Amino acid sequence: MGYPLSASASAGHEEIPPYLADDVRLGERLNVSLVGSYQVEGPEIRWRVATSRRQISSSPAIMDTWVATPVLHITDISQPQLMELVAQVEMPGPALDVKVDGDLAIVAVQHGGVNELGLVVVDGGDPPNAKVVSMVQDEFWSGVHNTFLEGDRAYLAHSTSRGFTVVDLSIPDQPRISGTWINELSGTASIIHDVFVDGGLAFLSDLPRGSGGLVILDLLDPDQP
Repeated sequence: MGYPLSASASAGHEEIPPYLADDVRLGERLNVSLVGSYQVEGPEIRWRVATSRRQISSSPAIMDTWVATPVLHITDISQPQLMELVAQVEMPGPALDVKVDGDLAIVAVQHGGVNELGLVVVDGGDPPNAKVVSMVQDEFWSGVHNTFLEGDRAYLAHSTSRGFTVVDLSIPDQPRISGTWINELSGTASIIHDVFVDGGLAFLSDLPRGSGGLVILDLLDPDQP
């Protein structure tokens, strides 16, 4: 939804920002209410967008990526009504997705062309001083569009290049590609837009209309999906 949610209404909100109106209406239908909001502004923000992903790590920090901006924003939500920007970490290209596990964050960066950026690994153990520790790319990727972090493995969806990639992050400053998968089934295109991992399974969205769909992979051996 682009902001923290609560089951109880918060006092003191006199006006809902216009850019949150649609989310608030949806929240009302789901019996949740707006607690706080934080809008990032700057020369790189060319239009109002919601966060492409919002991932909560250990309190009080929350990490955001904003479409079309090469920045990772880290926000203090210990007081949801008074959220504050803690840090901004420059990315090598447009940051489209972020996932957090413990002190580690991974950011999907993508510019569109072949070998246009990849996966950035960030040490967020000290949020105000978060820093990039490594990056992984491949000549056959078109960057990384969405990702999922589970244990010491990152699962990558590229969206405009074929296949699904697994990256070993057991040594965060030395990431390595540990597995790949391409959908060879008839009627599919293997253009993976997004990935979600749960219970030893990876759920993939094969993007093209009419030639894709939902794909479920067994991750018993995460490096050989």
